Amino acid sequence: MNIINYLTSLIVPFFILCVIVVGLKEKVPIFDTFITGCKDGVKVVFNIFPNLIALFLAINIIQTSRIIRTNYRHNSTIY
Repeated sequence: MNIINYLTSLIVPFFILCVIVVGLKEKVPIFDTFITGCKDGVKVVFNIFPNLIALFLAINIIQTSRIIRTNYRHNSTIY
């Protein structure tokens, strides 16, 4: 289990380093590309956010109304 934790802690820095190395090799403006990606990401979040709120609200309403009850001991659904 320790080897998995060690490898997962190295994946993100290795990925960032690879992106920077490839960007420098291809002569891409790395910081400008990063800022453009961040702006696009914010647009995506604002487009998805209302749908997520509606989904969480619907799940909460279903759980509160007890339409579907789950027996957690036996992991079975009771209608």
